[in-house]
Amino acid sequence: MVSIGELMHPYLKECELAAYGAKTQIEPIARLNLNEFQYDLSPNVVRVLREQAPLGKTYVYLGDKPTTELREKISDYVGVDAENIAIDEALDQVLNRLPRIFISPGDNMVTMSPTYPELGLGTKRAGGREKKVMLEEPDLAMDADKILEAIDNKTKLVFLCSPNNPTSLKIRRDDILKVVENANAVVVVDECYYEYCGETVADVVNEYENLYIMRSFSKGFGLAGTRMAYIISSREGCDAYNRILSGFEFNRFGVFGAMASLDDLDYYRGIWKKVAAEKDRIRTQYEKLGIRVWDSSTSFLFMDISVTGLTSTEVRDFFLEKYRILIRDVPATFPELDKKYISFGVAKPDINNLLISGMKEVTQL
Repeated sequence: MVSIGELMHPYLKECELAAYGAKTQIEPIARLNLNEFQYDLSPNVVRVLREQAPLGKTYVYLGDKPTTELREKISDYVGVDAENIAIDEALDQVLNRLPRIFISPGDNMVTMSPTYPELGLGTKRAGGREKKVMLEEPDLAMDADKILEAIDNKTKLVFLCSPNNPTSLKIRRDDILKVVENANAVVVVDECYYEYCGETVADVVNEYENLYIMRSFSKGFGLAGTRMAYIISSREGCDAYNRILSGFEFNRFGVFGAMASLDDLDYYRGIWKKVAAEKDRIRTQYEKLGIRVWDSSTSFLFMDISVTGLTSTEVRDFFLEKYRILIRDVPATFPELDKKYISFGVAKPDINNLLISGMKEVTQL
């Protein structure tokens, strides 16, 4: 009798889930390690989700009225035509499906490191190979020339995360376009934190036929639990993407929640301003303690806590045990980094004040 392990594609054995959170018996009062939305959803969004609950027994499918209306709302928000928008249930799904369009066994994709792990795992699941271009300390900024140097005749995809996770840094527009213009490959730009960054290359999708842009409703609109994402590309790019969908991937709550969010932009713009103000306040306080904090273009802060004399794991455990706040031990997910980096999502002022107090205590241990 043959076993499942024997029949499984051998390259799937390298595709273990990335480690994002600590295993702990302590129930945190704030979970900031996954950069989740820390404010309340719009009351309008909550109302719409409740209204949709009794209809959860029925499908939402690609091309029906709700998904068509959602694409139109997204196109208005982005400032492109609806034909430049493709939708999917989550960015992680996009990162698994895009390689299936372009990657064959033996092909490769190029990305920077550290960056969001799913960028590479999707390629590995398709039988391809991930080529990493290491971001160099102390700045950990992307070098467009090094990305281009890593591309060879087997490269089918280039993934750029801007702003990058975990470093929180945006990539300069000129550097993104330099890669797009010179890469003989499809370039995918992850703009998951667009609402906090405000910079995009969506305006040039019809000028560059090798460009995909990915965004979601998880970070800026707080719909991480309902799952909804979209792609911005040329008409040909969106058509190619739709060819790998069954059409029945969609979550009713994601579709209607996303539409309700876009109908309540004034509410969310107010939240984005609050996050920006709190982010600046925390950064200022941490820098006074001698901690290096990156100039974040996201909803989280990334920092070097070497001044504490503690490792990132020790600092994470301190905040969890004393304050019941779960922050991110970055090297636990990105072992290529020294154990001196932590990050956490920006919370409401009361939780942020605890973070400031805790770091003052940590620097005095």
